[in-house]
Amino acid sequence: MPDLDAPLPLPCGLTLPNRVVLAPMTNRQSNPDGTLATPELRWLRARAEGGFGLVMTCAAFVSGEGKAWRGQLGIASEAHAPGLRRLASALREAGSAPFVQLHHGGALATFAPALKLSTADGDGVRGARPDDLRRVVRDFVQAAQRAERAGFAGVE
Repeated sequence: MPDLDAPLPLPCGLTLPNRVVLAPMTNRQSNPDGTLATPELRWLRARAEGGFGLVMTCAAFVSGEGKAWRGQLGIASEAHAPGLRRLASALREAGSAPFVQLHHGGALATFAPALKLSTADGDGVRGARPDDLRRVVRDFVQAAQRAERAGFAGVE
């Protein structure tokens, strides 16, 4: 078994300081608009300070129509960028590689302007059309670019 404290080189060229990773958890600590709130920043920074080599945020919604729960972190617009930069910086300063989990609620999206998408119509959910899929793919790409500009080391 490898030493958990040993650095972990990744194929992308990034080397994690150790092999301990904080998995994304739904903490519901963000502001109602998805901007980073102080309790969420403190909680994630404490994990980095506690020795996690990689800290992954909770599922961050990539578009307003994909938001799935109250207190969900957002990465859907430039309004989210200042908090994301603060978070990525705080995690790096604490010695962790900051990652963000990108998310669209799909059929579980519940906040206006929610677009409940699935593979087929039914039960309040509309089957995704090609234009929906193109838009959601674009939203994921833009969110990944936003994460990179904010200073995150990677996305899931």
